[in-house]
Amino acid sequence: MNGRPQRTQSYTEKSKYEARFLCAHYVLGGSLPVPCVQQPSGTERALGDWQAFRIKTPMLEHPVTSTQPSDHGMRDATSARMLVVVARVLRLRKRRRVMTSVLAAIARLEGGACFSKTARRVMHDWYDVSIGSFSYGSMFIPGMFPGKSSFGRYCSVAADARSVERNHPYTRISTSSFFYDPSLGVVEVDALPPYEPLVVGNDVWIGLHSILLPGCRTIGDGAIIGAGAVVTKAVPAYAIVGGNPAKVIKHRFDPVAIEQLAEMQWWNLNPSQLRQQRGEFLGEFKTTHRPER
Repeated sequence: MNGRPQRTQSYTEKSKYEARFLCAHYVLGGSLPVPCVQQPSGTERALGDWQAFRIKTPMLEHPVTSTQPSDHGMRDATSARMLVVVARVLRLRKRRRVMTSVLAAIARLEGGACFSKTARRVMHDWYDVSIGSFSYGSMFIPGMFPGKSSFGRYCSVAADARSVERNHPYTRISTSSFFYDPSLGVVEVDALPPYEPLVVGNDVWIGLHSILLPGCRTIGDGAIIGAGAVVTKAVPAYAIVGGNPAKVIKHRFDPVAIEQLAEMQWWNLNPSQLRQQRGEFLGEFKTTHRPER
């Protein structure tokens, strides 16, 4: 002994380091520990009762809204819920780059973004982005789409597609952020018009490098946004748009077929139901095709 007081690591510090290691270990490709009946470790005590990780116990404030039988096939893994708790303990919500990796890990635990209930809960409760069942893409990356955005079912969105929330005020003397952003110290309140949420329908395909500007607030069912498109206005259902600024190139089907598809609403089916009728979807659509609901 040298006479100096020995500094002991507190329980809180130890638990924090263990939780941080657990999160980093899994994001880098490791496996999560399986719960045991032995004395819980510091990490388990810091995260709360192990039973909180069970599927029957909701981990976030709001449940997934898609609870109909047609959502059969969506997955909710205990290990994914555990990763959410670790992210919450470490306060990673505002660290978007880290949360992008965490969300990817969560989706991987549940069979991919198409099937992940937990990733949808995180995006809804933490970032106010609603994502329908069996959709995938950049809407699972925090910051790519502003809050209150919503996506329908079976949407396919490229990894770098994004939406711009609001324009700079080009009708004023200056377009500088100093004249509408209170955090910069010139104005006291947000001086921009209210934000209108983005609503994306079902079965929408948004291609690579696409940008949705504030003029585009609705995209209809079955629409296709071509790669590199800069969309400045609403996109009708089953329209194919492309270019800068994006224009309607053509519609996928004639008005009669579009009306029938709107009535059919095949996207309310789950993959198991679609598998039974996949022959209807593998050929060119004709108005005589009516998959059962």
